[in-house]
Amino acid sequence: MNPNLIRNIGIILFLGLLWLCYSAVQDYNGMTEEQQTDGIIRLIAYFLLTAVVGGFLFVSYILPMFGDAVGEAMLSSAEEAGTDPYLKARGKVAIGDYEGAVALFREIAKENPGDRMPIADIVKLYLERLHDPANAELTLENAIREEHWEEEDAAWFIFRLVDLIQEHQPDDQDRKVNLLQKCMRRYPETRHYANAVHRLREIDPELVKSVQAEIAADQSGEGEGEAGAQELESGIPSPSTPPPSGAQPPKPNV
Repeated sequence: MNPNLIRNIGIILFLGLLWLCYSAVQDYNGMTEEQQTDGIIRLIAYFLLTAVVGGFLFVSYILPMFGDAVGEAMLSSAEEAGTDPYLKARGKVAIGDYEGAVALFREIAKENPGDRMPIADIVKLYLERLHDPANAELTLENAIREEHWEEEDAAWFIFRLVDLIQEHQPDDQDRKVNLLQKCMRRYPETRHYANAVHRLREIDPELVKSVQAEIAADQSGEGEGEAGAQELESGIPSPSTPPPSGAQPPKPNV
């Protein structure tokens, strides 16, 4: 017999039994005490038949449909995991292959040069999983030297590197000063400039005035040669791809 016909008959039978159950309940409310015994037996019989038919429909049709939907969702997730590089990299992290995850994030960064998230993930892995702050710093330094970043991303790299130097090499004031001066020269009249001024003032208030005077001179067309030289000697090393394991960040040339 046609499966669709069986399903349709089952649905009609189930709906009919539901109606009988409803009618039996209504009739029971209007019965006398003598009639209620027969009414209860009939009501129980209707409920049992409804449960049997409903269970048949559920097991035969509804449960397989639900299983197919779950299977398709799992298959879709597996296919997505197989093609999404971010999921592959995070899968490496989940199994403890941190070096492999770093390599995958570097590939993602090459394929998406305007996305800072792979760089941020690499830095996080070096700090939290590999306990290698030197390579975390080198990763940020290499990113800072790239010219394709949006202002927000480039400034984020600078301030993140300043934070790492403060945390792991607090006595290395020269690198922090060079980075903050770089930020002031790159982004005048922005909140990044104001943030850099605030942090540089904590290190050397007099230096803030000197740098501000040089920037003002640059904007008026004076002192371009000196500012350009200082920009080149900002303490940011040449890119290293990838940075060697355990390498120490180079000291700035002041």
